[in-house]
Amino acid sequence: MSPFSSSFWNEALRDKDQALLTVSENWNMLFSKDLGKAQSFYKALMLACTVFLIVFIFTFVVSTLGLRHKIKKLTDPSTAQKLDYSGYSIFYTLIAGFVGLSVVLLVIDAHGIVTEQNQTFSYQIFLLSFFVVYALTKSWMLVCSGAVRKVVSLLSVSATLLFSVDFLLLETGRQFGVPLEVAIAQSFIVTTIFAALLLVFFLSLIKRKDESKRYLVKRRCFYIGFLIGVFIIIANALGYVALTHFIFEQAVLLTNFAIAMIIIRAMIKPILARIEQFFHQKSDKDEHFLLFWLSLLVDMTLIIISLPIVAAIVGVEWEGIKLLIYQAISGIKVGGITISLSSLATAIMLFIVLLVITRFIQKILGQKVLTKTRMVESVRLSIVQIIGYVGLTIALMAAISSVGFDLSNLALIAGALSVGIGFGLQSIVSNFVSGLILLFERPIKVGDWVIVSSGEGIVKKISVRATEIETFDRTSILIPNSELISSSVKNWTLKDKIGRMMWLHYCGQKSYKSLK
Repeated sequence: MSPFSSSFWNEALRDKDQALLTVSENWNMLFSKDLGKAQSFYKALMLACTVFLIVFIFTFVVSTLGLRHKIKKLTDPSTAQKLDYSGYSIFYTLIAGFVGLSVVLLVIDAHGIVTEQNQTFSYQIFLLSFFVVYALTKSWMLVCSGAVRKVVSLLSVSATLLFSVDFLLLETGRQFGVPLEVAIAQSFIVTTIFAALLLVFFLSLIKRKDESKRYLVKRRCFYIGFLIGVFIIIANALGYVALTHFIFEQAVLLTNFAIAMIIIRAMIKPILARIEQFFHQKSDKDEHFLLFWLSLLVDMTLIIISLPIVAAIVGVEWEGIKLLIYQAISGIKVGGITISLSSLATAIMLFIVLLVITRFIQKILGQKVLTKTRMVESVRLSIVQIIGYVGLTIALMAAISSVGFDLSNLALIAGALSVGIGFGLQSIVSNFVSGLILLFERPIKVGDWVIVSSGEGIVKKISVRATEIETFDRTSILIPNSELISSSVKNWTLKDKIGRMMWLHYCGQKSYKSLK
């Protein structure tokens, strides 16, 4: 039935009075037999609501003042910093809001209002109230930090309140048997108001030129929101009210959920930076290797956690979601190996933990223990590097074993790889083995003055594939390790540093005479 037909609105208006009467009768039935119980309930409810407002408003004001103070201390805060500070203010305020709403729910439950028939509805109202608290708090804190525009925040609050009123009316009507025509008319009105809000707010934002500041919501999102508003208007005109109502609900819920995930990610990032700073000494060449992989792990974890929530928001049945989660956790059997998310997560965490422990041991040995011995620097560097290789091998083997892979099958893989090594990987393996020989036999060491066919200079680093030599004109030469093993190398400082000092003295005299 089209919402533009006169018969539709006549039936909806006729059923409206009946729906209101039904709701009123069901509400009065709760306390019609005991007026004293009704008065006691209203007093307790007012007291609980007062406590909720006092606790929530106090936390809200304190969090707002703290957030503004932190933002003012920053000269040019980035979007990530704004989201980080806003996240903590939102978190503290939501804790107060959750506690206050829980007190209200306990008061209602204690007076017998929550029964088996309306228990689900009561919990839905509780979650809806918390959702409204979250939306209001989130919008205000993001505006205070400067992460979003005021117009975008106002649109978010308006859409959330509209969604809450619509949900409350629909669920109440479903509980008390309100006619379908009333629900359709309500959906048409609500979605039309939502579309009008999108058109007005996003059109005003498109006309503005405020890209001098960094905001969370970019300008291209304004055009998408404007097009959604136009689509809802056209779909309502054609009678697709159910479709537009679905788009309205998903837009409100998914947008708020996505912003929550972005804020959580921004709050975790500084913690990861501190972890990297603890395990890694920063330098001019630092590329934040550990921070990159930790951030990637956090992002993948958030995505995995978000998938079932997003599925529930878009309408997937909870039983189907539980089945998918069970299959993901229990795993898929491939041959004799069962691959599951839990085993993969365990393997990744085990690999990271063992690798972090290895780096920690390397740092302690290199900076605290070996420096107290009489070993020369090249020997200390070789020991630290060998420990790194051993720790990496152990971490890799442990991770593969935790997935369920039989390590005895590595012999078969090694046999298969030998063919590839014979064709394309021979030079890589040769350089790797040569690097190990250089570390153990030590014909050249870090700090030695060597002369090879490619040039001469000081050995700076012996890595897995190649050795870095820095010439006297500050040029770096990367020489494959196999070349250092298979060809002749003149080492001026193989036994000690005396020859190097004499040669430097001779070069200095020669340069001085040439200058004269």
